Amino acid sequence: MKNEGSKSLDREELLNRVEHDEELAREMLLIFQANSQTSREALNAAVAARNADEVRNVAHAFRGMLANLSANPASAAAAHLEELAKEARTDELAGAWKVFEKELGGVLLEVKHLLAGALK
Repeated sequence: MKNEGSKSLDREELLNRVEHDEELAREMLLIFQANSQTSREALNAAVAARNADEVRNVAHAFRGMLANLSANPASAAAAHLEELAKEARTDELAGAWKVFEKELGGVLLEVKHLLAGALK
């Protein structure tokens, strides 16, 4: 698995995390792919409702999932959403959501690419 310049997900770091076990990396990617849509919808709804507690909880979970995949920019965007929610800065959530949504979109494309055979 080579890092082909992806800014969304560091493939080499991901492989290092799983001690170069490509099957385990694939399993992690599949789990993320299966769970991301539901979490994405929940986070979007929480942001729209300005529900700081729910934003904090879902953003925290996303941050961890993304960090495990070495999707550092998206993980940082989730951490920013989480921090805004902790500080009850709900007026800033919509802007932070847009940044997160863009980063997450890149990760989802990269995950799809990796699962289609680019993992090696």
